[in-house]
Amino acid sequence: MAETLKIQIEKYANGGYGLGFHGGMAVFVPYATPGDRVLARLTLRKKNHAFAEIEDILTPSSHRSEPECPNFTECGGCHFLHVSYDEELKAKSSLLHETLVRLGKIDENRLPLIELLIDGRYNYRTHATVQCDHTGMGFFERESHVIKPFPVGGCRLLAEPLIHTLEDINITEKTELKIAMDHHGTCHYSTGKPATLTEAEDGITYQRDLYSFFQANGKLRSTMLKLAAEMAHLSEDQSFVDIGCGVGFFTLYLAGKARKGLGIDVVKESIQWGQQNARLNDIPNITFKKLHGDLLHPYREHFDVVLVDPPRPGLNTKTRNTITTMSPGRIVYVSCNPVTFARDCGDFINAGYSFQRLTLLDMFPGTHHTELMGLFIK
Repeated sequence: MAETLKIQIEKYANGGYGLGFHGGMAVFVPYATPGDRVLARLTLRKKNHAFAEIEDILTPSSHRSEPECPNFTECGGCHFLHVSYDEELKAKSSLLHETLVRLGKIDENRLPLIELLIDGRYNYRTHATVQCDHTGMGFFERESHVIKPFPVGGCRLLAEPLIHTLEDINITEKTELKIAMDHHGTCHYSTGKPATLTEAEDGITYQRDLYSFFQANGKLRSTMLKLAAEMAHLSEDQSFVDIGCGVGFFTLYLAGKARKGLGIDVVKESIQWGQQNARLNDIPNITFKKLHGDLLHPYREHFDVVLVDPPRPGLNTKTRNTITTMSPGRIVYVSCNPVTFARDCGDFINAGYSFQRLTLLDMFPGTHHTELMGLFIK
C-alpha cells in the first residue's frame, strides 16, 4: 500500500505543483495551493524529494475556489482552476521571479519589475490537438494516455467556434485530431488532406499549414506583436534577425519598422511559408533562410536587434555565444519556458547586457505555462 503523509503546502512550484515538506524532504503535490493541509499519497520518491497525490484536503487554503470545469484534476489540460485568476497570476509572477533568482542566479537588484499582460481566462485557444477514441473526444488525463472526454459544453479554454465544431464531429477510432480556427472564425481540422489557414494581425496576413506553429492565444497575439516592436525599438536605418521565426509572425511585423530583416528557422516548411507570406504582404526587405551550419557567423554578421523565440529547450550554448559575439544593441527574448529563459538570461547579463524589461504574457490561462518577453540592452 502506498505511503500517505500529512503535508502543509507552503508555496507554489514550477509545473503547477504545490510544495510542502515532510522530514526535510520536498514533496510536490499537483492541484494543491499554499495554506492547504493535505493527506497525500506518495507516487514517486527520490533521494531528496517526492511526488504525491491528494487523498484528502484536511484544511483547505483560503485561496481555494470552486473549479468552473467538472473535469478539473482528471483532465491534464489545466492546473490552476482551483484558485481565482488573480491568485493564478500572483503564482506565475512569483514563480518567475524565484526561477530567475534561483536557477538563473540573477541578482535581484538587476531584475526589472515584472509587467503583466492578460486578456481573460477562458475561450482563448484558437487551435488545439484533441485525442479521440470510442469513449469520445478530449485531452489526456495528467501523465497518462487515457482520454478524458470533454464535459458538456466543451473545454472552457477553447474558442467557442472550436467547441461547436467539435460537437459536430463524430470520430470513434483512436486518433489525434488537430483543429484550428482562422481569423474569419472558420474552423479547420485534420482529415488527411492539407489545409491552409489564413491569419491576420495588425495589418499583416499570415498563411500557414494546419500543423505549422502559430501562437494559440488569439486574444493576445496583437498585443504580443506590439510589445515586440516596442522592445525592439527599430528605426528605418537598422537591421534585425528573428531566430526561430516560424512562418514570420514577428519578422513580417518588424519589417515595417526597419531597413531590412532576416528570419531563420530549422523547419524548412516554416521558411517556405515565411517566404510566401512576405510576397503575400508585399514586404521586400525581408529574407527567410533555413538555419544550418554557420548561417549566422558572429564575425561576418551584424544586426542592430536580435529577436529570439526558441522552443522549450531554449537557446543552445553555440547560439547564445553567437548572439553575444555579434553584440547587437538590443536582444528581445521570447520564451515559453521560464527555466531555460532564466539560464539564457544569466548568460546575456554575464556578457555585459542590462536586463531592462520583463513581461509575462499570460498566453495560457488556467495552465502552468507562461509566455515571457525580455529586453536586454548593451
